[in-house]
Amino acid sequence: MRQSRKAIFYYAMCIIFALLLNVTNVDAEEVQVSDVTSEYSVTDSTENEIEDEQNEEIENEENNNELNDTNGDEVNEKFADEMVLLEDSKLQESLLENNQEISLLESSKIQKSANLLATTSNNQDYVSVKDYGAVGDGKTDDSAAIQKACNAARDYGKTLYFPNGNYYSSTNILLNFDCVVKGESKENTIINFRDYVNKNSIDSWDQRGIVTFKANSLTMENISFRYTADNGTNFTRKKNQSGTEGVLFSIIKGNSISINNCGFYVGGAQNPSITVMWIKAEQTDIKNVKLSKCTLTNDAEATVGGGLWISAHDRSDVKVSDIHVSECTISKKGNDEALSLWGYYLSDIYIDSNTFNFSGTKVQNDVFIAFGMPDTNRVERLTDIYFTNNQINVNGAAMDLIKAQILSSNSEIHISGNHIDGAIQGVTWFSCFTFYKSSKIFLHDNHINLTGGKVVSYMTYRFGTIESTDNYFTTKNCNRSMIIKMNDTQYFDYANVQCYRDHFSFADTNTISEQSTVQYPASGQLRFEGCTFDTTGSALHEFRYQILTKTDGSTDYAYNKIIFLNCNFDSNLIFKFYKFSNTHLILTGTTCKNLNFHNPNGNKCLFGLDISKLVCNSVRLNYKEVQKNKLNATSGYIIM
Repeated sequence: MRQSRKAIFYYAMCIIFALLLNVTNVDAEEVQVSDVTSEYSVTDSTENEIEDEQNEEIENEENNNELNDTNGDEVNEKFADEMVLLEDSKLQESLLENNQEISLLESSKIQKSANLLATTSNNQDYVSVKDYGAVGDGKTDDSAAIQKACNAARDYGKTLYFPNGNYYSSTNILLNFDCVVKGESKENTIINFRDYVNKNSIDSWDQRGIVTFKANSLTMENISFRYTADNGTNFTRKKNQSGTEGVLFSIIKGNSISINNCGFYVGGAQNPSITVMWIKAEQTDIKNVKLSKCTLTNDAEATVGGGLWISAHDRSDVKVSDIHVSECTISKKGNDEALSLWGYYLSDIYIDSNTFNFSGTKVQNDVFIAFGMPDTNRVERLTDIYFTNNQINVNGAAMDLIKAQILSSNSEIHISGNHIDGAIQGVTWFSCFTFYKSSKIFLHDNHINLTGGKVVSYMTYRFGTIESTDNYFTTKNCNRSMIIKMNDTQYFDYANVQCYRDHFSFADTNTISEQSTVQYPASGQLRFEGCTFDTTGSALHEFRYQILTKTDGSTDYAYNKIIFLNCNFDSNLIFKFYKFSNTHLILTGTTCKNLNFHNPNGNKCLFGLDISKLVCNSVRLNYKEVQKNKLNATSGYIIM
């Protein structure tokens, strides 16, 4: 009976022990409970065997000596009680040890959880400038905090993150490591630079820009940079400065750069002379650059400083290539270029689907968009340059809207699908396209609508091969419109301009008598094929063509052709000649009101004249009507 009660006690204690271990939910402790239970099971089995042997001995002793029963029972009872006390003590010790182990294990798990939380915080994929002390209130100098965050992003290879805020930095930022920089939003995440107290000009330091990137890979998005000069101590760029440049954002190295949805602004009452962004290859190539959905604004009317410059001009062995600028808005207020590309070797440049805004009354370099720079010490090579599908808004005093100059013979520029609109103010001459030693230029499907101005021309031409097709050029309310304008005092050999299906319209234009609509050198070829010329509403319905001569009076001009093939004039067509030009004039299939040759000297001025299939009301010589076969005074021979 005692043995059964003791066994029940053991099993009850084991069940209680197991329940305690179940509450902890710890697998390791469950294993220990199992071990303890097994231990007690083994102990209980051993005790049963001992008890059986004892019972056999007791029974033998009862049979041999019944008088010893009472003493035997007392001995067995005492032994059993001692065993119960002993086993209870062991059980308590085991429970105490197991509970201590459980407590230690739970403490270890809690500590591990705390460490895991701390590790998760440190292992996030970005470094926030506010975690390093940046305030972003527009007043506190956050430059030290930004630098610490930059260092952490560099050391741990993480994204540099700017939450919404107006961060002020009194020093420049140098990104000389591969990095990812992100802001929370372009409109509300702004880094401001202003009024450099200890640096009156960039000559006093050795950096290229206020923000400079000089590594391989850069990804940047949703952030804005602003430089505002209001108190007279400006970061500036001098016109004759060498080495360093005044730039808000400078890229001088890189082969994988993506800048998306960012803002860049230069302005202030002091009109700082700095450029908004300059992509400039100095010692190594720059390639694979994508600038998209960004705003670049230069609101200063300083004499030097542009919008976006892309160049490789310090060394002839470096190259800029694979540059894409798309869906950006670039605005410039007077003076330097809004966009400029130049250098020894630029190729595969795509300027597509952007908006360019020009305003202001001051003109410094006269050019809004430039391909090549006027530096005769080097020959620049620009190949596979595509300026396409852009909107250009003009409201100010520019002289050359798009200009290509000083380019190598293998340069090639495509200008197509662009829309140019605006009002011309404050300049004597305005030209949509200017080509001076420009190699191969392709103009296609450009739409130009301009109002105002004094003399407005479609093209100012000096040298190069120009192919113009399916373009629309319309001027209104200007003093005088021109298709091709040249410098009257200079002569250039081997001119080559070809216009196919272009449409020229001069509405409400006050064309001045005795001045030309086309000026052209007597060397090379000019071809108009399938073009239309509309002078509806003009004060004087005349298309005047002037052949320029050499200033030294010589007549050794190369043979050239002027061709108007299947063209349509709704006005008079007038050609002005003063000296023999060795020119073959072809007017085949052309329609005009009256054809007039102005030859005040009465000598032969043309090598040949082809007026077959010409449709006109009359032919005139020095404004006097003559028969077509009476034009011998003008031409060496006539094809009727």
